[in-house]
Amino acid sequence: MYERYTENARRALSLAKLEAAETGSTEIESHHLLQGIITGDRDLIQNALGNFSRDAIQEQLLRKRRSGSASRESEEIPMSSECKRILAAAEEEADRHGDAQVGGQHILLGLLRESKGFTAQQLKTNVRAEELRQRLGFEAAEQSSGGLFGKLRRTLTGGR
Repeated sequence: MYERYTENARRALSLAKLEAAETGSTEIESHHLLQGIITGDRDLIQNALGNFSRDAIQEQLLRKRRSGSASRESEEIPMSSECKRILAAAEEEADRHGDAQVGGQHILLGLLRESKGFTAQQLKTNVRAEELRQRLGFEAAEQSSGGLFGKLRRTLTGGR
């Protein structure tokens, strides 16, 4: 199901599932997904958020975790509808930037696109979408290549 995802993104999804199980959640939610990215791809988080923002977000996630219930057995835990929307947005972000694989950076952008919910608010408190895109190197690439539509236009016009 996640063949298009990078190894780090798949690791983040696995860690999100584990986080949901440890907190007794009935679904994998966006804060589990963010915790999975923070835990599974420290280099990405360092570049995208920096130490201060990462620590502030992680502190909020830990507070939310403490308010959760006890650990669940290792049964199959489904993705919440919010997480499904975030992962669909992540795939759109990868397509938008002409990337064949979906990585943690795309999932972060997908999390920011989700307008409601605890996790989106925590991220938006610490970083703006435009700033995150720039830190991830997407703005410069979009400006020079025109993004996916620029690539499509160049393909259709023979590179002009």
